[in-house]
Amino acid sequence: MKITGARLFDPANGKTGKVADICFDGITIGGDGGDAVIDGSGCIALPGGIDIHAHCYAVAAMATNVPLGAWGDAARTARNFLTQGITYWVEPGLTPAQGGAFAPFAREYGMDGGWLSLEHRAPGALGVKLFGEAGITDALSNAFPPNPPHLHLPHLAQGEGFLGLESFAARAAGKRCHLSHISHYAFERKGKSLVPRGEAAAALLDTHPNLTADCGPVVFGPALTFTADAELAARVSRSGGEKVLRHPESPFAASPYEFKKERYIDALLWLAAMELILSMEDLSRLSLSIDYPSGGSIEGYPAIIALLMERDRRDDFCAALTIDAVAASHLPKIRRELKLADIAVITRAAPAAACGLTKRGHLGNGACADVVLLRERGDTAEMFAHPQYVIRNGQVIVENGKWK
Repeated sequence: MKITGARLFDPANGKTGKVADICFDGITIGGDGGDAVIDGSGCIALPGGIDIHAHCYAVAAMATNVPLGAWGDAARTARNFLTQGITYWVEPGLTPAQGGAFAPFAREYGMDGGWLSLEHRAPGALGVKLFGEAGITDALSNAFPPNPPHLHLPHLAQGEGFLGLESFAARAAGKRCHLSHISHYAFERKGKSLVPRGEAAAALLDTHPNLTADCGPVVFGPALTFTADAELAARVSRSGGEKVLRHPESPFAASPYEFKKERYIDALLWLAAMELILSMEDLSRLSLSIDYPSGGSIEGYPAIIALLMERDRRDDFCAALTIDAVAASHLPKIRRELKLADIAVITRAAPAAACGLTKRGHLGNGACADVVLLRERGDTAEMFAHPQYVIRNGQVIVENGKWK
């Protein structure tokens, strides 16, 4: 198949808006494309999106024994990802036994993915996921080739979070590590109040090139906090969630929650992440991820992208948040607007690089034939929410804006 006439945004190969053909034979980009042609005129072409931190499999597995409602509907979850052009996800923390069932699960629902192990040296895992102070000690004491360990630090959404982040960066002393949902540690105490430090966290990352991270603002509305951090699960339940749900065969705990614009801590979680992303100079080390389902619904990604790209839209959104939270944030002073090339970095190139996915996140020869065509239009959120084409492994799954 050959795609013609589209403007390519492929930062890994230095392409930022020039019209070029994309050819693929079978599941791999390259060759002459044969006789089948898609006219991409008026469209933007991107590699398939990558969510570096999403609990799709673990939630579905728990839902076979614990009532999680629509969150446990794996077919619905996969379709929500794919219809937005997200064709690959990284499952952040499975036991080796669960990892053995991961690939068949992904194939069953038409997606590709990789997983991180909760134990060392698990065959088939992309890397290891570590938690808390014990995880920090482990990460800094051992080697984890070929990819750096992913870390869930202590003090998530607490006043000690930013100090802990600073301390870890100093202790890491050049060792490669990936920090999960980093904006959730970008907080400190000011008097009796919690305040966001997203701007400072971005500066910290920029001065420590050994560190990569993922983060994303929460999506207001229903969520399912899903974590192996027992203290966090209990705290979320006390602060507005419902009862904590568990299953003895799962290391995770789940708790239904609703992010509200008028709730101070919820608004801070959104503000800290937006501050961080918009303040980061080296976006090649930052991946956009809401930590699904803990950060809310997958359908929130297009709106997040639009808010990162459009300052006026972001200002209007801030006006709907609780005024005390906005006053505590630096976000209203940040006038930066991300470009399409920046979005391609944080949703494609950066997560691929952080996980060693050499055949993903780009459109060069030998890459997986995962391609997304977005019809250029005035409404950025609508453009990302409704791709014109989504092609996964060389197969068209969304055509002319409709699921095939």
